Amino acid sequence: MPRMTVAEFVARTLAREQVGFVAGVPGSGLMEILDTLDREGGARLVQVRHEQVAALMAVGYGKAARRPAVCVGTRSPGGTNLVMGVTAAFIESVPLVALTGQVPTRYRWKGAFEEADLAEVFRPITKLSVEVQRADRVPDVLWEALRVAQTGRPGPVHVTIPYDLAKEEIRAEVLDPEQYRPTEPPAPDPRALDRAAAVLQRARRPVLVAGGGVWMADASVAALQLAELLGAPVVSTWQKKPVAESYPLALGTMGYGGSAAAAFALRYADAILAVGTRLWDRTTDEFRFQPAPGAQLVHVDVDPAVVGRNYPVHAAVVGDARQVLETLAERLRGQVRPDPEWQERCRRAKAAWEERLRRRPTGGRPVRPWDVVRALRAVADEDTCLVTDSGSYIHYAAQYFTAPRPGVYFNPNSGSMGFGLPGGLGVQLARPRSRVVVLAGDGGFLMTVQDLETAVRERLPVVCVVLNNFAFGSINTRQKAYYGGREVWSRLQNPDFVALGRAFGVWSAQVEEGEALPDVLRAALEARQPALVEVRSEDVAEESPLLAHWWDSGRAEALLGEPAPTASAGG
Repeated sequence: MPRMTVAEFVARTLAREQVGFVAGVPGSGLMEILDTLDREGGARLVQVRHEQVAALMAVGYGKAARRPAVCVGTRSPGGTNLVMGVTAAFIESVPLVALTGQVPTRYRWKGAFEEADLAEVFRPITKLSVEVQRADRVPDVLWEALRVAQTGRPGPVHVTIPYDLAKEEIRAEVLDPEQYRPTEPPAPDPRALDRAAAVLQRARRPVLVAGGGVWMADASVAALQLAELLGAPVVSTWQKKPVAESYPLALGTMGYGGSAAAAFALRYADAILAVGTRLWDRTTDEFRFQPAPGAQLVHVDVDPAVVGRNYPVHAAVVGDARQVLETLAERLRGQVRPDPEWQERCRRAKAAWEERLRRRPTGGRPVRPWDVVRALRAVADEDTCLVTDSGSYIHYAAQYFTAPRPGVYFNPNSGSMGFGLPGGLGVQLARPRSRVVVLAGDGGFLMTVQDLETAVRERLPVVCVVLNNFAFGSINTRQKAYYGGREVWSRLQNPDFVALGRAFGVWSAQVEEGEALPDVLRAALEARQPALVEVRSEDVAEESPLLAHWWDSGRAEALLGEPAPTASAGG
């Protein structure tokens, strides 16, 4: 069996696994591993200016590529800086590997410089968190981590390696991934599929709810094929676009800031097939969503812990989304008859919602946030990826940035402010041939702005569009509405963004009027280099999704001006 150091084993295994990159900040606890990674040359090394950025980059990459990247941090300072991004990966079911250094084993538990129990720090926010105690255990631990990150519900894992162990020699084979982890998911229970098929076969008004798990399982095409077979509209979960919205009955997203057409379909459906979703508070408008009386819910997810957790189900299927959808389509082919009346009502609901979006005012100053997304959608090609930060504008992004194909829209469902730029860098690394646009507020953007330097150095041509309203807009809007206008900590004093961008060496411009948006955004995209566009923007309280309930928007009387559909299933 070959001899190699622990650091060499780590480098060669990560290369064999074809991880997207290794990103982080150098530190004394990592020097042996970083030097070896550089010498071995198997994985791309990306130096960033803060470990939080490394972790959020890995989240962005994992979302786009559906496989892990690696973020690293040295001992307690660097390791704990990874926590926010690792938490985001855990919440959002994104595969990610976090490697941290640790003090030498002979100093452990002596209160040594930068010593902390990192395995315990990461345990609640990972699928697996381990501190290696002996050099000869590194192969087993690393294989286990890579297996856990990518099987079942994907998620982050963490391994911390004491500095002295990284230098030790071990005897080990570097295995191919299929030798230590399954490459195909287990098949779903046929009895569960029978129950699900029976519900869908009886349905006259079915709806397919597509969650993030549909994209992660590469099930986008299978979802649309089953929807077409059933004659079902497709609703995407909150801030997810896992299927092509070119599908005629794609009704948009559900939940906060969601589509009224989506609320309509779900309100009057007699069967709901929810795939790859937890049906959590953001997707369900804080659980205001309730299926109609007599309607039946089929819940499909790879994680048994989420099936039926928030809503009672009539059929529960634990399994890979693609396998389940393809098998259901096989079983139901020739067994269902789509209802033309239901399809027509959903088409009219979609048209009414789109007309409502078109009627919003445009142009002028300050720029309205929906004008920014409208203009971006108009000038961007079908492959352009939109990565949002966290803020009130994300609802307009979901409404106006229609996705002609899956995998071009990425949002931090974890609510992680500062995600935009790092997430965009990660998506750009996953999609080197696509244009990537980051849409961020001034508050979130300034949390990670220093890594514009990383974009320049690594030649990652991400275009950052910063909506500058001199506020934490989401909080400010609600303070004005619910707290007597008292703006506690929500107003900001900002730098000159154009000067700041130019100081980092990025193409920079400012937009103050909506009419100028298309030309400036087009120029930023054509620059083919990192770019920053500051837009002086302000939300409009009367239009803000933060001050309205999505679920109420789907009533037939309000949306279509007609009575609710009569229900064969009692809905």
